Amino acid sequence: MDLLIDLIIKFIKILLIFYPENDVISLTSQHFNVSEDFIRSIMNNKF
Repeated sequence: MDLLIDLIIKFIKILLIFYPENDVISLTSQHFNVSEDFIRSIMNNKF
């Protein structure tokens, strides 16, 4: 699970360079097939 979270964090950091936060949350949740709330919680804890 930690590996997945690390991968998601790296993915988010790259996307945040090019896209607004809401788009990043949506794209990440679709790509990893997880809920947007899960992505938001990762972002709140890691950023």
